[in-house]
Amino acid sequence: DMINHSDRAKVNVLFDETNRSYSIMTLVPYKKDEEVFINYGGHSNEKLYLEYGFVLPTNRNDSVSFTSEDIFKATKSVFPTAELPKNRYNFLKSHGFLTDLYCSNDGLSWNTRVLIFVSFEPLTVELGEIQKVIFSASFRLPSQEIMNSILTQLFSRKISLYNRSIDSLKKLSPLESHCSITINCGIELLQKYLAILDKNASSYSIQ
Repeated sequence: DMINHSDRAKVNVLFDETNRSYSIMTLVPYKKDEEVFINYGGHSNEKLYLEYGFVLPTNRNDSVSFTSEDIFKATKSVFPTAELPKNRYNFLKSHGFLTDLYCSNDGLSWNTRVLIFVSFEPLTVELGEIQKVIFSASFRLPSQEIMNSILTQLFSRKISLYNRSIDSLKKLSPLESHCSITINCGIELLQKYLAILDKNASSYSIQ
């Protein structure tokens, strides 16, 4: 606890057998009087909050996670006739496309893009054709209008959940003064998630 964490810090940690002590060498230059940081690992703010009780002002490891069900529901709310046949589901599962579903400050994850694409494709399109598109340089997402509609549904559910959670935490804050730091930190975490969703919405021109 003597040195704080930064997602941008790079260090080497050595153990001196003779002195039975640890030494930490930074691989990042610092100016005189600047704070020196270490790195606990590639942790998101959620993990830092739950395990260490703090969040970083900016964290390159932050993301908003989705479940495959979130994406299926968002697609079906836009296209009620959309279905995911067993052969498509098995293909997605066997290739690991049902995990690592999220958006970050860098945009939608690859698996999220693939799942939206497969969920949207008409049943008349053969699985073989879908596979060819996914694994080729010609991979594409649906049109801007369709993406806007699907992502609006996907993001709005998360935004509503986070806003309700923030409201609940704010109501707790005056009553739980001994937990105010933890509560405020939780509010800050949720606000960062809202900012990620807002940035992604802006990149797809979602109003």
